[in-house]
Amino acid sequence: MAIAGLLGAPGGIGQILAVLKLRPEDSLQSWQLSAGSMGICGDASFASSAPEQPDLLLLLQGAIHDRPGLLDKLSLPGTSSLGAAVSDADLLLHAYLRYREEFPRHVTGEYSFALWDAQHRRLILGRDVFGRQGMYYWQSGGVFRFASEIVGLLACPEISIEPDDDQAAQWLTMNPGLGDGTLYKGIRRVPAGHVLVFENETIHLNRYWRPEDGAELRCADPREYAVGLLQFMQESVRCRILPGKMIGTHLSGGLDSSTVTALAAEILAKEGRRATAFTAVPANSIDQWLPAEKFGDESLHAASVAELYPNLDHVLVPNNATPLLEAMDFYSFDCHSPVLNVFNAPWLVGIGMEAQRRGIHTLMRAAFGNLAASYDGSYALVELLGHGRIFDWLQLIAERRNYGFGVRQSLSLSLKYGPMREGFRSMLTRVLHLDRNSDQPSLGLFSDSPIRPGFFKSSGLSPKLVSSTTVPQKNSRLARLQAISRIDSAAVIAGAKRRFGYDFVDPMGDRRLFEYCLSLPEEAFCRAGRPRSLIRDAMENRLPSMVRDELRRGRQAADAAALMEDNRKQIVAEIGRIQRSDLANKYLDMPAMGKLIDDWPNGGWPNAAIKETYEGKLLRAVSFGRFIRRMEDGTLQASIRQGAIAPNA
Repeated sequence: MAIAGLLGAPGGIGQILAVLKLRPEDSLQSWQLSAGSMGICGDASFASSAPEQPDLLLLLQGAIHDRPGLLDKLSLPGTSSLGAAVSDADLLLHAYLRYREEFPRHVTGEYSFALWDAQHRRLILGRDVFGRQGMYYWQSGGVFRFASEIVGLLACPEISIEPDDDQAAQWLTMNPGLGDGTLYKGIRRVPAGHVLVFENETIHLNRYWRPEDGAELRCADPREYAVGLLQFMQESVRCRILPGKMIGTHLSGGLDSSTVTALAAEILAKEGRRATAFTAVPANSIDQWLPAEKFGDESLHAASVAELYPNLDHVLVPNNATPLLEAMDFYSFDCHSPVLNVFNAPWLVGIGMEAQRRGIHTLMRAAFGNLAASYDGSYALVELLGHGRIFDWLQLIAERRNYGFGVRQSLSLSLKYGPMREGFRSMLTRVLHLDRNSDQPSLGLFSDSPIRPGFFKSSGLSPKLVSSTTVPQKNSRLARLQAISRIDSAAVIAGAKRRFGYDFVDPMGDRRLFEYCLSLPEEAFCRAGRPRSLIRDAMENRLPSMVRDELRRGRQAADAAALMEDNRKQIVAEIGRIQRSDLANKYLDMPAMGKLIDDWPNGGWPNAAIKETYEGKLLRAVSFGRFIRRMEDGTLQASIRQGAIAPNA
């Protein structure tokens, strides 16, 4: 379940490993090193150069997904001389011996690792390219601690549990993931796709994954791109289906989750196995202001997928499946962070509880799809125009009209990103009246964020936010990689494992699949003007037309207005508790929150803007404030350091 270690100080780590255990019966194993100690618990594994005093010791949390490819690269047989299978940890250790610190560049999987090289007195920590497994560290003088879950550090008495101001400002402005910090002062994370080298009491952080430098793939027949995509998606799903494990999926009405569900069902059917698909559905009337390009009830689309595959059990989970504050507490006490998208929490926790009840071992989601397999080709017009391919540019503009995109919209998109933006945007904006205010970046910060203005000003975050939110990348590869770098789901994955017992995996976040998608020309994703054409073509005959041909996107928690009314009493009571917290008042604009409570509309929401202010600004204040007041009153520490059950009050 987890790995941990301590360098530069005497003593063992048995107590920390005990905190990291998933079940009382989970085994613990630790090693005393010349510089400290390291250990594993639960299903984490290890490989070493010697049983007792290893010169090399590698600890692994997670799994490798391309075992045949890595075995071939390393010229290793799949079994040892004794007939036992070569473990994933053994594979990683052999990769280190071959490639040294660059070895993660050759490995595909969802994993984190710690490697102690006694000869060089060097510790190497690392994470997979999407950061699906965590790795956190803390240093004070010559003492260095690390753990694959943040709770392994929060449980250490010498580490103070107090908030990090910079990270708090980022979270409150809806920009988590900038840099390598965490919400806990002094605790940092190894970013996805990086290795950390600790040597001579000095930290070096190195990025090993650079897919933006890869070559572009060009096929004579554009239809071949979809054939290749299907093969990569099939393999990314297949390698995450383990023998004897019950499989579940998140199934919305969208292309990504429908694809993962369909491919999983197809693979399992050949083995005579079943899968369970979970769909979140509105529990109340859908918000009346839902944009035309969105649809709120995804149950019909999801059901059309389930009907195609007889080995799929389809389970509907209402958006209010878990009480709102209880769902927030899953994030606070199991994931050790507040939840940003508040109204997604009740159905996410509800699905987790239902999956646990049904004995699901592996739950698949598709969070990375729109950056890879179902990417929409946003930069296609920019790149065609930038490379002087005027005929192709004009043709794509004409083809987009078949799908409801007007000429003015296409011209605006042509100048939205990259090198064309600076040269022509301001001139054509005046001539064509496109996006009149887009050249005057405005964060709209205080209408959407609960952050206290004085704290925001003192945080020094403004220049960083302007840079990260208003300056577009010059090409889609960099833009998609920037988006990925902001996503760190390791804490939620670990929290789901602890609370619900399943492995939370994402086939759309497979390194091979993503690198393939990055290698394709931009127009491959919007062939003949059709948005997200690549995945639609790849899944022909595997998804119902209701899903494949749907141009709208599903809206999660589309009954948020009704859910907010249902939880009004609890929200008001929690704001009252938060108002008594000095720490919450430091970060949150509590006078503004009090005014929102006083001005709460009676008899329904008059318009979408007001509803969204309450849903975003007020609810995020509740999420963050509930979390931070418990850090202040010691409840959070008690739940971690004493194993106490957190109260709901």
